[in-house]
Amino acid sequence: MDFSVAPDEYFVWPADEALVALEREQWAIFVAWNHCYEAGSAGTERRPGHGGIDPRYDELTALLTPHRHAPTAAKLLVAEWRFGGGDRYRVDGVDYWVRWRERE
Repeated sequence: MDFSVAPDEYFVWPADEALVALEREQWAIFVAWNHCYEAGSAGTERRPGHGGIDPRYDELTALLTPHRHAPTAAKLLVAEWRFGGGDRYRVDGVDYWVRWRERE
């Protein structure tokens, strides 16, 4: 399978509920850092995604990395984005939505 895609094309596949819970936990750690960053009380050197900053974030990365690679059954879909207002990053999700459609 060719994994090169155009900017608005993504491979998508079903996610296990337990994995989604881990993704949401890691997201919450990122959002907490981002709030501090936007408030000016944390710099990019404290971004948890750099590794070695937040032990739980690093643990979640190790647990999730094997599941972040598209399986052969993944579908290649095109994303149509809509952006709203307010906080860009929130614990309950981002400030935009996406609609998926088949490639033409």
